[in-house]
Amino acid sequence: MRHLAKLALRKIEKCIFCGGEPTTKEHVWPRWSHRYLPKVKKKWHALHAVEHLDRTDIEIVKHAGDPLDWQVKCVDEKCNNGWMRQLEDAARPIMLPLMNGTQSPIFLGRRQKETLAAWIALKTIIQEYAPRASKIAHRSQLKRLWQKKLAPDRTWKIWIASYDGRAANTLWTAHPMLIVPDSVAARRKSRRATYFNSEAATYVIGQLFIHLVRSPHEGLVRKFRFHPDVAVKLLTIWPLSGFDAKWPPESLTDIEAGYVAWAIRSLVKGSK
Repeated sequence: MRHLAKLALRKIEKCIFCGGEPTTKEHVWPRWSHRYLPKVKKKWHALHAVEHLDRTDIEIVKHAGDPLDWQVKCVDEKCNNGWMRQLEDAARPIMLPLMNGTQSPIFLGRRQKETLAAWIALKTIIQEYAPRASKIAHRSQLKRLWQKKLAPDRTWKIWIASYDGRAANTLWTAHPMLIVPDSVAARRKSRRATYFNSEAATYVIGQLFIHLVRSPHEGLVRKFRFHPDVAVKLLTIWPLSGFDAKWPPESLTDIEAGYVAWAIRSLVKGSK
């Protein structure tokens, strides 16, 4: 398989879900989550890397303003204040204890895991439409999220874990990729990606660690594994299992959390 990345800019005139217009700005991270996000800054930097087979091109981009107020203009008012608001309201009481690092036993059943997975999918997809981001989700996945309030089926895998380390800022990562079979890669005129179909992403919100892998290659998603010593600390919330999950599990260390956040690179590089 082949892995490459490219940056993109876009202007969104119609709602990415229902097609309505005009579009309004949507906060990527709701205000109730701000106290759990990285410390407020008036200026911040983001590292963008484009990986080639023989080198990595790195660009440091300076941003003004508070990242907590990050907004993306890609949905209309009907969606923003309708089903998206309802999903936020449903996710909030489930997430707050996890972000607070509760030590009181909590059982996450089917409904809770469905809601968490849908909320994570929504935030991940919204970010695709920000400047310099990478558009990945297929239209059918947006339609499923909008109409059924469910994360994409089979092609996404989402884990959560307890985290109380000190390196949360460095764990926010996104790895957009183009992954195709060798037979397809051999027919391409260039080894450089012209679109993206896969991604691994990590978010840390308070003491809640979130990691996801998505790709149209279902085998990659289904078979993706971590070292057993780390896997026991990760709770798979999507796809759904038939069992309730007890929270909290043993917390990830900084080293373990970093390993999870960057594991996809080792897998893809090893498949070249």
